[in-house]
Amino acid sequence: MTHSNINPADLAELLGITRRAQVLLLGTYHFKFSTNDMLKPEVILDMLSPEKQREIEEVVDLLGRFRPTKIAVEVKLDKDASLNADYHAYRKGKFNLTPWEGHQIGFRLAAALGHDRVYPIDVFGRQYEPDEKLIEYARARLGPKGADIPVDKLFFTLFDDCVASFERIYRSEEQHMASHSLREHLRFLNSPERTALNHAVYLAWADSEPGDYTLPDWISGWWYNRNLRIFSNIKRITESPDDRILVIIGAGHIPILRHAVENSPKHELAEVADYL
Repeated sequence: MTHSNINPADLAELLGITRRAQVLLLGTYHFKFSTNDMLKPEVILDMLSPEKQREIEEVVDLLGRFRPTKIAVEVKLDKDASLNADYHAYRKGKFNLTPWEGHQIGFRLAAALGHDRVYPIDVFGRQYEPDEKLIEYARARLGPKGADIPVDKLFFTLFDDCVASFERIYRSEEQHMASHSLREHLRFLNSPERTALNHAVYLAWADSEPGDYTLPDWISGWWYNRNLRIFSNIKRITESPDDRILVIIGAGHIPILRHAVENSPKHELAEVADYL
């Protein structure tokens, strides 16, 4: 039995779809450090400094050439009302932008283009097992050496290769960020090589006994499921093939979102390098 490869454009034609919405995925670092992040930064840039504000203005101007009809940001859906209340206040000159990239790039560009709103698309993934069972599993695998590990770090010890690799990548990105302009660094983060490297660390879990799929199940729920849910939110706000959607999101999300958009019969991926 032979299989033919059908690319998304061919599939769209077979489905009678003549035009597809454009999606530009802008992977970025978090301008404003979050305590939820796995690693603490060693390099912290003042994104409100005159120099960084000029660099942000440059990026916003260049992204404007994409002519987005909608701008989506990494905010949970239940924060839609407060997100857009802040956006409307900003347009009226009554809200000062924080360092967060959704404000600095998303709000600025949306306002410059006269958009009525911005779109939250973030969501948590759905785990197969509750945290308590994952902690029990980690303790059983680690034995006595896991006794002194804090609960919030216990399960991640089974991803030592992942965490160690992620930290090396994170530190190298910090150095690049500190020595390059924002435009240059965003091009770097969204390059094919860096995108692949960012994805590799999520596949570096510890091996298990045959039949034990706890770790891949956790990754598929916590990470893969989360990104497919985010893609479902991108699909939901796609109302027309004339839509041009700019997604501003952490660079780690890009590999799975890119795969989804590239293979969606209703979407066509635009490349960051063509605009930055």
